[in-house]
Amino acid sequence: IVWCPKYRYRILQGKVKEEVEMVVREQSRQQECEVVELNVQADHVHLPGHPAHFKRQAAPHVPAAQLI
Repeated sequence: IVWCPKYRYRILQGKVKEEVEMVVREQSRQQECEVVELNVQADHVHLPGHPAHFKRQAAPHVPAAQLI
């Protein structure tokens, strides 16, 4: 999974980066998924995985506004 902020603005730095990492891990925990690898860059987030590694078949829809 790759997630990018609108227009790929380079906002995922410092405290915002830390918050994104925390929210992704918390949402994954709530969905009973394990985050094996998470890579937050300044303008995008990589959440690598293979469908066989996910406990749930469909990724939950979480609006970006709810994550911030």
